[in-house]
Amino acid sequence: MEIKLYRKYKDIYKDEAGFIESHFLNSSEISKNWFLFLEETLNDYEPIYLVGEKNGEILYFSTGYIIRKLDVGTFMSGSMKKAIDSLNKVHLNPLKFKVVFITNPLSSFKGIHGKNDLFLDEFIVSCRNVIYDQIKCDSVFVSNVYDELLNQKLKEKNFVRIPFYPNTVLNTEYNTFDDYLQSLKKKKRWDVRNKQKILQEYGAKIYICNCDEIKDYSKIYQLYNNTALRNDAVPSIINYSEEGFSNWINMNDCYRWVIIEFEGEIIAFALLVEDNDHLIFKHVGMDYKHSTSCFAYFNLYYVSIDYAINNGFKKMYCGPTTYDTKKSIGCQLIDTNSFISIRNKYMGKFVVRVLTKVFN
Repeated sequence: MEIKLYRKYKDIYKDEAGFIESHFLNSSEISKNWFLFLEETLNDYEPIYLVGEKNGEILYFSTGYIIRKLDVGTFMSGSMKKAIDSLNKVHLNPLKFKVVFITNPLSSFKGIHGKNDLFLDEFIVSCRNVIYDQIKCDSVFVSNVYDELLNQKLKEKNFVRIPFYPNTVLNTEYNTFDDYLQSLKKKKRWDVRNKQKILQEYGAKIYICNCDEIKDYSKIYQLYNNTALRNDAVPSIINYSEEGFSNWINMNDCYRWVIIEFEGEIIAFALLVEDNDHLIFKHVGMDYKHSTSCFAYFNLYYVSIDYAINNGFKKMYCGPTTYDTKKSIGCQLIDTNSFISIRNKYMGKFVVRVLTKVFN
């Protein structure tokens, strides 16, 4: 199988791009607009796009990005993280690698897409060979793997499975928000209504708006960083740039913002993505001053659930954080796997052992 490697989306030949967009890019999160937005908005972002052809026909398309010095210590905690942090101070950290991530960037979706599964194993091996030969990386990390067939094919081709942060999903097939509340236990129904009441009595205002209705993206960026730096957040490998964050203003109507204001100032937000028959609760940010007192985090979810129900979305994906909170409002966990291939087999055994221990 022939693999073509591109470093920018605009570099993909026009005919190839047209075929890819009509056959593989079938959602808001997996789209040309999303890829171009990421290239313009992220710090030090090195995307890759892999096109798999056989007998002149495009069969597979994959997305990902390069991290030149990935610190495995980013994923650690406790004594293991303290040891790695100490080594970092004297520039002796042995766990920094050049890694290619195969995934849909800043998303909970996979990065491998195909017309069929017939040559999937050949595509996986060919991509790995091209990545090692042309990018000269130490490792290939395939994340956000849900479906069993892709799990199986990656294992067959000597990728090592590593359990990853589960995603969460909420059923939103109800007629009204009150119908949804009836699915919760009596004590939880009271808790939801009480938190809604506290927000109102606090004097905060909550509403949903489009991207072009937000006037101050610098404030949104500040709140986003506040939450991204919290201890319970999933480590972020790629990040938005402050100057590029305002690019959100140009995104289309499938992206909507839940905003909470207090005394004319934004104190919390959530970004929603309308994606076919489901809604994605994508990003969240809070000031942790007023937002804590008025239960802003919970109310962001309540308004989002109400929006999903009223607009006919069957489910809402809520992301891989704050599992207790999400389970309390009815979310189910979705097991997610990642797979890793490391060029140096001796170092590979050590890194796999470390990562498996961390995520378990």
